[in-house]
Amino acid sequence: MRKDYMNRALICLSLALFNLHIFAQSEVWPGDANNNGVTNCVDLLYVGSAFSETGPTRTNANILWQGQDLDTPWSQDFNDGLENMGFGDCNGDGAIDIDDADIAIAANYLLTHSNNTNSGDEFITGTVGTDPEMTITPDRYVMNEGETINIELAFGDSTIQVDDFYGVALIMSYNRPFVSATSLPTFNQESTSFADNGMNNSFNAVYTDPNSQIIEFALTRTNQVNSSTGYGTLGTFDFIIEDDVLDPLIVDTMTITID
Repeated sequence: MRKDYMNRALICLSLALFNLHIFAQSEVWPGDANNNGVTNCVDLLYVGSAFSETGPTRTNANILWQGQDLDTPWSQDFNDGLENMGFGDCNGDGAIDIDDADIAIAANYLLTHSNNTNSGDEFITGTVGTDPEMTITPDRYVMNEGETINIELAFGDSTIQVDDFYGVALIMSYNRPFVSATSLPTFNQESTSFADNGMNNSFNAVYTDPNSQIIEFALTRTNQVNSSTGYGTLGTFDFIIEDDVLDPLIVDTMTITID
């Protein structure tokens, strides 16, 4: 299982708040918040880590997939110390907020560019019996076309809990073209989850590529404070099984996995 989570104890993509560095003028590609050459679920974690931060606006900013000069670097860097927070202001309006996720990242999802800084996101493989486990559990295993299936996403258990949670990003794949392309999967966040009890300091997003049969998901806190240690359900994915993909009376199987 590959998992990518910001966690001060367990660590992947640890994102600090106020480191500084000096760099030559760079280009922002709207949506690529960590400036590594691709817009994906990990960029949502960067937006969450710097949520509500403000800085200079970009001149003639828009969300078109093209390089746009970061005229004036922000005074803050992301926690990993690799990039300026100005890259997280995806729409260039001078604030890192939900619009950067819901508009800019969504518009340019899975697009790539080459700016000599490209580096893949590192998804850490956990150790069974040591690291908290992430699981998906469907509410049923047999269904008909046109029906909706709910799949629970859980993180950790009573034996191995999740410490200092801030965010998680994951990639799932499905091996048959049965997920409706017109009603893509959604995620209903659990309102009493340890990740954000009350849902006042977090957001989530689901992006699906029906062609490659890939689902990318991220859930991140937004207040720069880790959650308390805990475990349990983060929420449920809702999938609609595509109509007219099965021959009458034919039984088939679709496998969904966390990659």
